[in-house]
Amino acid sequence: MKRLLTQQRGITLVELLAVIVIGGILMILILSIFSNGNKTYQNQTARSEQITDMRYIAKVITKEIRMTDKVSIVNSNLVLGINEKLVFSLENGQLKKNQKVIASNIAVFTFSFADRTLLIEIESEEENNNKQQLSTEIYIREGVVIE
Repeated sequence: MKRLLTQQRGITLVELLAVIVIGGILMILILSIFSNGNKTYQNQTARSEQITDMRYIAKVITKEIRMTDKVSIVNSNLVLGINEKLVFSLENGQLKKNQKVIASNIAVFTFSFADRTLLIEIESEEENNNKQQLSTEIYIREGVVIE
């Protein structure tokens, strides 16, 4: 009988519990790595979208200024043109071109003139502690009225 007890093979309950605990710790570590990677991906995607939106705004405004005959600032709005006016305005975090939304989540949209240069500053609303800023200078060609 003694011989049978000493020759038994298998795992004990203590060994099984040790394997389960070690496996659980490894699983928690792996899940936290994936979770952090996913959070970083989402933050970078949001930041990229904010930058893309602000570059689009600058591109649209630059294109419209190149085709206009008058540039003016009226009631904190950028107004382009004499007969057919284009109005760029910031309302409730939305940048609008003639009341049509061209970008959202914009906190700051300011502009000023320095000689024949229009200085534009755009800042996105803070989203996941990501606030993006863009500033650009657009030269106003000769012949365009500046008010």
